[in-house]
Amino acid sequence: MKNIGPILCIFTLLCLHIAATGNIRRETNGLRAGDSFALTPVTYTDTLSSGENKIWDLSGAKPCGKPRRVTLTRSGEKNDSLCCVVGNTAYHFLCRGDSVIMFAFENNLSDMVYPTGEALLLFPIDFNSEFAGLFSGSGRYADKWRHEMSGSYRTGADARGRLVTADGDTINNVIRIRTVRTLSSHYLTSDSARADSLSLMQRDSRLYALGYRYPLVIASALLTAD
Repeated sequence: MKNIGPILCIFTLLCLHIAATGNIRRETNGLRAGDSFALTPVTYTDTLSSGENKIWDLSGAKPCGKPRRVTLTRSGEKNDSLCCVVGNTAYHFLCRGDSVIMFAFENNLSDMVYPTGEALLLFPIDFNSEFAGLFSGSGRYADKWRHEMSGSYRTGADARGRLVTADGDTINNVIRIRTVRTLSSHYLTSDSARADSLSLMQRDSRLYALGYRYPLVIASALLTAD
């Protein structure tokens, strides 16, 4: 396998009281319409193993791109969907019961609708809890290819400890939610001939902390076969 893209982004800090149980819960960590914050990319790769008493040390990490604005707005006829715009891409989430499920995304280059979407969050989440599932979708790429995607994912709260920020501050009671995702992506021409295909494995890490609604850090590593 070859690592082709470690990326990390730090959210601006949106404070919110969280109960002392430490659970990541819908009431305190669910997506919320009207929220807006900045997403700043820095160079960092989360290589820590699972377990307790971990230290995510970002001290001295340097920005590697311009901040991107993130905005969340209510959408859908039943008012149970949220649109999350990150830069030029809009992600659509269904928020129903204890689940937050991504069911579509769109930008100037491509779009995708997932009849079977991926659960981003399944509340409550505490240390050592996990969930898994399948996803599949179809859309368009560059206005000339049909794009089909399918795969599986497994998400779990596998580590906890403290975070040292780029400014040298320390944040305690941090819990990592890690997702390992495998997917197959196929591009087809208008006559359904296969133009290209790609198999990937993606590993995402989200660092949550007591007192903050959204992840303080999102780290992503994209792997592909040689």
